Amino acid sequence: MIYDIYNDGFPTLQDYLDYAGGASVAPASIFVHLCGLTNENGKYIPPAFDVKRVATPCAIFSYLVHIIRDFVKDHTHNLNYFPEDLIKENGLDRKSLLDMASGGKITPGFRNMIRKLYAVADEYRIKT
Repeated sequence: MIYDIYNDGFPTLQDYLDYAGGASVAPASIFVHLCGLTNENGKYIPPAFDVKRVATPCAIFSYLVHIIRDFVKDHTHNLNYFPEDLIKENGLDRKSLLDMASGGKITPGFRNMIRKLYAVADEYRIKT
């Protein structure tokens, strides 16, 4: 989480995806590990698969859902997790995002950005 100390946002969607995988894979791995345990003769046997590899798509999916779900809360607290390339590509900036989070009119550019993030999240949902 050192990234959070020195950075405010993500330059690209790929930077965000790389961050999301690293930032959330530990708790997701614990969950996947526990789900993959089997009980043989009263002993728990660890999963027979690479837990981190299996958990990473789930972790990224969860992070993408989080930034979409928490848009209002994050932006009204001066936190931005949307990638700058998607913001600019959709004719947005941080002020317009804050305006929308504060109750302003939702623009077509914002809807398009969320649609893109939703589509990427769905790819990771399917991988999960």
